[in-house]
Amino acid sequence: MEQNTRDIHGIKFIRDEDFILREIAGEAVLVPVGENTELSNSIISLNETSVFLWKLFDHPVTYDEVLDEVYKEQSELMYCHSSTILSLMV
Repeated sequence: MEQNTRDIHGIKFIRDEDFILREIAGEAVLVPVGENTELSNSIISLNETSVFLWKLFDHPVTYDEVLDEVYKEQSELMYCHSSTILSLMV
């Protein structure tokens, strides 16, 4: 089996402009537009992490920048959850 040796640290990620993010009935979805209109009967449902990444990819970002943003988001989330839990314990 051949091992993938591609270095992803130099790659920049950006979202595909042939899809737009919409909220439909409280659910985040990607809707095809532009050249992807042949998929017009299809939508892609996104979870919370996918929405976070989609919004992050509004401009070119590197793998390391993505990891930094994920770390910041998770740190803030952990702080909020910890604060809430601790306030309930007092």
